Amino acid sequence: MSGHSDSHRHSNHHNKNLYHVKRVVHRPSPDPRGTKPNVLICGTYTFLPGARQAALRALANEGYTPDLFETYHSRQEPEWIHEDGVVVEAKALSGEVFMVLIETEPNSLGLVSDNDGMVTGTLYYVIRTVIDYYNDRSGNKWETFVEGTFRDGVAAEKAARSCLLDANVSRESFTEYDVNNEKEGRLWDDDVVVHAVAANGTNYLVSIQEKSL
Repeated sequence: MSGHSDSHRHSNHHNKNLYHVKRVVHRPSPDPRGTKPNVLICGTYTFLPGARQAALRALANEGYTPDLFETYHSRQEPEWIHEDGVVVEAKALSGEVFMVLIETEPNSLGLVSDNDGMVTGTLYYVIRTVIDYYNDRSGNKWETFVEGTFRDGVAAEKAARSCLLDANVSRESFTEYDVNNEKEGRLWDDDVVVHAVAANGTNYLVSIQEKSL
């Protein structure tokens, strides 16, 4: 049963915001260049309480049991020190650090939720990843952002291709700008639509993640 109150349980309810439950894994040693950081969108909600409850369950839902972790902390603890979006931080015995976060996005498509506040069906997420090679040559300093949520894969692909560009930023603004299917010998994973490199060495990846619930 959902942890939020019945006042939030509305079938086909529309809200102005979407709340994405996002799980990321930071490894103790850097990934080889060409490996996209480990990020999973676990689900999308129209109510924050439902997203928070889902975030607390996220690692267990992936099959991770408490004995796999050296430490496990959540925002349910009285002395929670992390920023508002972080719900869980757990360090595995392997040295990997798991974090479950909630990221907010305007509900521009007017997506509706089920009785528990979760958006069901197939969703396509456009995800921008920034790898800060300028300040950390190992590639271990990175962060991700959900730039858009779509029901249609073609629309998501179109948005991904233009994600890094605007009136003031063109392809020529980057020292490298590679788009999937435009040339052979791709370095990154297949779900990466765009890979760009800024003059200072910062790498940008725009990928599409599909999820059906």
